[in-house]
Amino acid sequence: MKKTKNQFVRTPKQLKELIKEGHNNFALVLAGGLGIYSRKTIKYSDKTKQYSITNHIDNSKQKLTEKELMNESYTLIGKALKLKSLIAIIN
Repeated sequence: MKKTKNQFVRTPKQLKELIKEGHNNFALVLAGGLGIYSRKTIKYSDKTKQYSITNHIDNSKQKLTEKELMNESYTLIGKALKLKSLIAIIN
């Protein structure tokens, strides 16, 4: 059985690199790492320069630029990057 090695994502650049490598499953750790998290599917389009995000909790979808991704009024992903609490789920 192959062991999963998850990876903390720290920057938008690293997020794009992981997406380009085929990884698009992520978890945003909430509540100080007490096992509470928000699962997300994140994709990136070089053509539109936008992230496509599916929030698994309610199946809502967003399309955001990098600037919007880092803005807390749109999503908590930018804050999670800054706090090193976004995890790439590597299979």
